[in-house]
Amino acid sequence: MDLTVTLVSPRSSVNQGFFRMGAALRARSPPPGVKYRYREAGMNIPPRLDRYQVSPETLVYWFGSTVLEHLKTKADGLIHSFYWGYFNAWKPWIHDNDSSVSQYLVEYFNYDKITTKVVKIVSKILNAESCRRVVVWSEWAKQGMINDGVKDEKLVVIPPPIEVKPHGKTLDSKPVVTFIGRDYYRKRGWMVLDAFRELQKVKPFKLIYVGEIPDKGVKSYVDSNPDITHYEFLPNKLIHERVYPKTDILVLPTKADTFPVTILEAMSYGIPILASDLPIIREQLGASSDKCTFSRGSQVEFTEKLRGMLESGKERRIIGEALRRRVEEYYSPKTVNAKLLEVYRQAI
Repeated sequence: MDLTVTLVSPRSSVNQGFFRMGAALRARSPPPGVKYRYREAGMNIPPRLDRYQVSPETLVYWFGSTVLEHLKTKADGLIHSFYWGYFNAWKPWIHDNDSSVSQYLVEYFNYDKITTKVVKIVSKILNAESCRRVVVWSEWAKQGMINDGVKDEKLVVIPPPIEVKPHGKTLDSKPVVTFIGRDYYRKRGWMVLDAFRELQKVKPFKLIYVGEIPDKGVKSYVDSNPDITHYEFLPNKLIHERVYPKTDILVLPTKADTFPVTILEAMSYGIPILASDLPIIREQLGASSDKCTFSRGSQVEFTEKLRGMLESGKERRIIGEALRRRVEEYYSPKTVNAKLLEVYRQAI
């Protein structure tokens, strides 16, 4: 099957002006016989603009970049559009998203009041004949779409493809814990730092912290601590080069997330995870979710579970191997792309 599909997605500073993560993963791993068409080069995006924090400058960026991407897309052939940046009332297109619009607005912004009106508009667009299928990345997102009024027969669960990678980490005298979170408050970076302070007394470890720290006093403490490596911002490419190969445990005590790709990336290296107990994270982790999650917001449980992981290298290896197998079985390009190819066949 020879098929050309045009990809449309918002751009991201994390990928140096290329697509946001889920779309970038699809773009770099097309199904057999499918050629993706897209604009490789994007604008140089300052990291402050494409974060999930409402401010005048982020609103201007979101609206402006969405309109620009839409206008630059030629509506010929099949369009595969990610997130909320494109729709077409006449030509065939596919919608691809990590969450429903209500999940997105409530989880990230707690916007209950405007959600109902927006949901009605979006569900009408997605239920239109021109929108051939709605691809979501999880069963959690599928249920969210159904709750929003999107027809069940339109929906198909196809997560982004993730390649399994060699880890090859050499054991250090101190384990290395990594936190990656651009939003200090939503990702709860302060919980990681509180656990670091507490556990240094009983089970010292090294910390790699990727993300801004808005509190000047906390930032000063972090930057002066020899056991903490702090990057205010790293493109995804450098995270793979500098961070994952050194990591023993990835932590994500997030308040809200719709599909944290960071978790799957770490899993693909066989890195054990400790994250907030959210439905989407449980779905990503599979059978390992009980070992790898803690009650959202509980500093005590987070610190104690992290301590347990730090104390047992054997347990970390067992968890890491199970998570790596989870990626191989459920998120591998071969598995994912077989489903996506069928969607394309039905759409044309």
